[in-house]
Amino acid sequence: MHIPEYSQIVSPLYLVTRKKNDFHWGPEQQQAFAQIKQEIAHAMALGPVRMGPDVKNVLYSAAGNNGLSWSLWQKVPGETPGRPLGFWSRSYRGSEANYTPTEKEILAAYEGVQAASEVIGMNRKWKAAVWSPTRQVADATEGEGGSSQLAELKAVQLALDIAEREGWPRLYLYTDSWMVANALWGWLRRWKEANWQRGGKPIWAAKEWKDIATRVGRLPVKVHHVDAHIPKSRANEEHRNNEQVDRAAKIEVSKIDLDWEHKGGLFLARWAHDASGHQGRDATYKWARDRGVDLTMDSISQVIHACETCAAIKQAKQVKPLWYGGRWSKYKLWGSLAD
Repeated sequence: MHIPEYSQIVSPLYLVTRKKNDFHWGPEQQQAFAQIKQEIAHAMALGPVRMGPDVKNVLYSAAGNNGLSWSLWQKVPGETPGRPLGFWSRSYRGSEANYTPTEKEILAAYEGVQAASEVIGMNRKWKAAVWSPTRQVADATEGEGGSSQLAELKAVQLALDIAEREGWPRLYLYTDSWMVANALWGWLRRWKEANWQRGGKPIWAAKEWKDIATRVGRLPVKVHHVDAHIPKSRANEEHRNNEQVDRAAKIEVSKIDLDWEHKGGLFLARWAHDASGHQGRDATYKWARDRGVDLTMDSISQVIHACETCAAIKQAKQVKPLWYGGRWSKYKLWGSLAD
């Protein structure tokens, strides 16, 4: 069950229920108590994810004065309000509060899609892959009912399978997932000590993490994080190996999904290129990354290539000034004049 603005509604009640505060029940507390009872009576339960050709997923995003918010709903023919799947919100971080209204709306939409994908993605296919530079061989496994984050865990399990099967004395694991790297660097130990719970609730993918922890206890694993987003000009062998495993982990998707992803990426790249002052590819990428937007180098290059402003700037730089080096420059005009 979700009650929008719950914390704001019950804030007057917190004033009288917190420790060391004097209990004083006034009109403000009475109004808050009556309102929260009404909200509970009318609250809608968060529904399970439904699949099918008639199911329509609707994402609402908003950028307010204090932060971002999203809500994900599903509708089928005959349902007017639909059924909520989840609600999210967060306050602005760092310089995000200084963004323009348009930039805030784009950030809200971008993070809203990311959050919604975590929910709807639970019913999508996943593919995990590992690449062995020494053997020059990629191994992969596929499944359904999980997200790309689950595929990261399955890839670790697959690497452990290979190491155990081949009888390796230790496993050197390179990953572009901070979640996997941090878990193997220390989170696993803390989760195990807390009985695989966090805040009194089971951690996500507890079954997979328990299996990984058990096997890591038998086989020494050295973990190194690889930055997946780096210009090709600065890529080293680790990054090239990471690209190999990314290619091996790709799954076939529908043309509609590819078109949507491509157009969405171009839209964000065009916004970043314009808002950053028509900088080059690497500078535009860094500008967007600093603002929490993950773009591809290909989409940025495509936008810059088609940018009329950049073309005009480039052409202007190629034209010599009339007064140059203390003398007038001479120009030849190619073309014809018609009456």
